[in-house]
Amino acid sequence: MNRIIFSSLLISLLSFGLYGQNAKSHKAKINEKCIVMGVDINCPISIGMQRFEQKGFVIADNDKHILKGQFLNRSVAIQLTSGKENKFIGWVTVFFGYEGNKPFPSWSILKDNLKKISDELRDVYGVDYVSSFEFTSPYKDGDGNEFLAICSEKADVFTALYPNKDGVLLIKSYPTSFSSDQMLIIMHFYNERAGLGDLN
Repeated sequence: MNRIIFSSLLISLLSFGLYGQNAKSHKAKINEKCIVMGVDINCPISIGMQRFEQKGFVIADNDKHILKGQFLNRSVAIQLTSGKENKFIGWVTVFFGYEGNKPFPSWSILKDNLKKISDELRDVYGVDYVSSFEFTSPYKDGDGNEFLAICSEKADVFTALYPNKDGVLLIKSYPTSFSSDQMLIIMHFYNERAGLGDLN
């Protein structure tokens, strides 16, 4: 997926104000299902859209499978994408902005939010995550040019966790950009049973 397209999409959606109803529960059920935000995504996208609506999300674009609502007490936009091997949901993309509808103003704020979101997911799923905050020379964490490094693909910044022992669900979060001074956080919930194809 093109991260720039995702980022532009988030800003356009959030500019209208994403203040949907709170999902009733974010507690994950670790079983044979692939649970994302209380929804089993082992289903076709049309059914998944209905299931997310039942959890309080509002459809923003039915053709592009985009909804808006609340997740981890934050206003978000989500997009459902089908897998490569079947028409079941392959992954759910969650778009986080700063204070709901803006790019993150600084690397330190983005980094802090990325860690907080990951900590909350760890508490929800009961498993720890791995993380990377590596920068390639001449860039480094703390030099004030972190956004430029990420935009130039000179940084490997992400957190990831596997809630299920069988690897059914992978959650990966990372910053993405549409300019060197405007960053968002994207989170992917990957349903590895659906056949993911090219995720870059």
